[in-house]
Amino acid sequence: MKLLSAKLFFVLVLILMSAALVSAAPNIDVFCGKQTVGGSNYYVLANAQTSVSINASDLTLACLKVPGKENMVTEPGWPLFRIGFVQEPNNWFETKQSWSISGLEATDRYTKITHNGKTTTLELHYDKCTVSPAWKSVDVVVSISLDPTAKYTRWNMSISGIGPLKLGEIRFPVLTGLGSTRKGTEKTDYIVGPVFSGMKFTEPRTKNPLTQGFIEYPGPGMAVQLLTYCDGINSQSLMMSTLDNRGYRKTYESLPMPGGKSFAWSVIHYPDGRESNGKWSMPYGVAIGAINGDWYDAAKLYRGWASKQSRWSPILTRKGVPDWFKNLSVWYQGQDRNPSEELMVNHVARLKAIRERLGEDIAFHWYMWQKDKDHDYRYPDYFPSQPGFKEAVAELQKSGVHCMPYMNMRLFDSLTTMWTTENAEPWAIPDAKGKLYDGIINDRVKMYTMCAGTKYWRDKLVYIITKMFKDYGTDGVYLDELHTYAYLCYATNHEHKGCGGTYLADGYREVINRVRQSFPDRQLMLTGENISETYADIVDAQLVAHSDQNPDSIPLLQAIMKDCTVELGLTMRRDEDWHMECYAARTGFALTRGRQLGWIQFDQGDMMDADHVKQVDFLKSCAHARRAGQNYLLYGEFLRTPVVSAGPLESVRWFADKPNVMLNPVLAEAYKSPDGKLGIVAANITAEVKHASFKLNYKDWSIVKGKAYKMLVWQGDKWSEPKTITTGDSITLDIPAYQPVILELQKQ
Repeated sequence: MKLLSAKLFFVLVLILMSAALVSAAPNIDVFCGKQTVGGSNYYVLANAQTSVSINASDLTLACLKVPGKENMVTEPGWPLFRIGFVQEPNNWFETKQSWSISGLEATDRYTKITHNGKTTTLELHYDKCTVSPAWKSVDVVVSISLDPTAKYTRWNMSISGIGPLKLGEIRFPVLTGLGSTRKGTEKTDYIVGPVFSGMKFTEPRTKNPLTQGFIEYPGPGMAVQLLTYCDGINSQSLMMSTLDNRGYRKTYESLPMPGGKSFAWSVIHYPDGRESNGKWSMPYGVAIGAINGDWYDAAKLYRGWASKQSRWSPILTRKGVPDWFKNLSVWYQGQDRNPSEELMVNHVARLKAIRERLGEDIAFHWYMWQKDKDHDYRYPDYFPSQPGFKEAVAELQKSGVHCMPYMNMRLFDSLTTMWTTENAEPWAIPDAKGKLYDGIINDRVKMYTMCAGTKYWRDKLVYIITKMFKDYGTDGVYLDELHTYAYLCYATNHEHKGCGGTYLADGYREVINRVRQSFPDRQLMLTGENISETYADIVDAQLVAHSDQNPDSIPLLQAIMKDCTVELGLTMRRDEDWHMECYAARTGFALTRGRQLGWIQFDQGDMMDADHVKQVDFLKSCAHARRAGQNYLLYGEFLRTPVVSAGPLESVRWFADKPNVMLNPVLAEAYKSPDGKLGIVAANITAEVKHASFKLNYKDWSIVKGKAYKMLVWQGDKWSEPKTITTGDSITLDIPAYQPVILELQKQ
């Protein structure tokens, strides 16, 4: 297949737009039409921002690009979908395919162009696709839509004539042969995926596949529904995002292609019970576009869509978030190690001493409060608590220590009496052969995964959580494994009709909403494990302390919805908090990323001894900075990370058991407050004063070069007097050793 060059393609698009738009489309800002180049025909859908080309002969992918830039399809000619039909499903994250179609089997392929208001749609019809000798009439329609000013196209699919076969995995869109055609990008390109907050995957054409079992949604592998491919040279990228505000079960996939010249993307959808009438259509669209920019620009496009959804709920305007939680800065975690007969006296005394030393309220994430006093054991048979737990909670609350006990949202220990007496097994998740998915299995613990698509399990969870609040008076409850693996449930006696759909997200959302409705007049908080957009509007905090620990993690989720959720903590082991450089780096990182601080392991050491004076002083300073910068760190929009010059990179101990990492001596992030101010939150993580220069980003920060701004600096526990400056290339500031600062710019 011969493709036209980037330059010739752009010229032809412009000519065709001016000559044929009157007949091709009523909207002159979108071109949709047929081109013949070098003996090959292409259907092109384009505006000034992005374009897609489809080979007219077989309706396969030919080109994705920003007009005027390089094609991002280096090996064209591949089908756009693969639909599987099954006889027997396989395991928790995939189904076994007996037959499949890709559109190449279609007896008839043709296109239609439609217009609806400003939207132009190119329909690709694949009629009478042969599936098997038993059935030959599956029809597939792929639609690609574009608005005049949109930076991405919207894709959808419908299937009809499914017949007696069972619908299996639907891979759509399948974008194969991806990779920038610009020379040198095969060494610089990378993918940013939403693993935890965000993760960078280099050399996507040859390694680092993202596959089933790793990047499921809704689950801990996908914080948001967005993949971005960046060429690493000229700021052209590809984005793929599902525009789903319901939490449908899906998998993202990125696989290197043989030969190492390209890679393939796909979204895998699963049958959800709506296909029983022989038809199935995607209940949401997929955004695909070649864009100017990188992962950050793709994140802001996703934010633009997400912010219009009913679930978008900024902390600033959300009702029910406790005031004490908004003002909270520091977390400890652990469990009571005292004998039961001491009624936790020593435990309470230590926590009160910590609160006194820090001079402000703290929160305690309380493990092993339940009757068996053991972790990952006998769930969900928690009650009654350890002796003295209720009294300890009340005593701590009077002293300014907020208590959040642990519970698990997924696991049921089948060795408990409760498993038998309540006949719980029918409400667990089975695989295709009826075998239950194993959780933690040993001689004394045998856990199984329960299904949120059952009334029994939802009622059980509501009972546990409300009992903690009602009978024990806790301030919060920790929902472990809220963002759990999105198991495919093949039960036929549960409420859901297919192994896909929204039953997982809907079930957990019902549990959380029912708990909140039980206490309409009480300020209480709920925290979920890991981080995701799925429940961000109904939980107050998301624990990332043990999952998102790497200093080079990509702030993808933060760029999208930092102002809609609160991240909690960064793990600090005993052998890490002994080293001031390690402690300062991790705490400074947590502060600038906008997290509540700490999650300090109470039972390993509370840092109240004489060897941790510097650590505690730095923690206090960062806690004060978090409150002083609440307009940014709690309520603000996360902006592109500043470029900071503060001397050479430092070799810093980060993990106690791993090699040092290289970090900027001054860590910093930028935010936009709800009233439009720019805030840069920074922390000097070294023992020396640093002369820091912050480069001003006029593209991403909504500020204007050469204009007058009022500048304030928070430092040493107070704000400076306002100073009028004219913005230039950068702003410089001296930052004392082991100190945080906040720099604020407000337009005059």
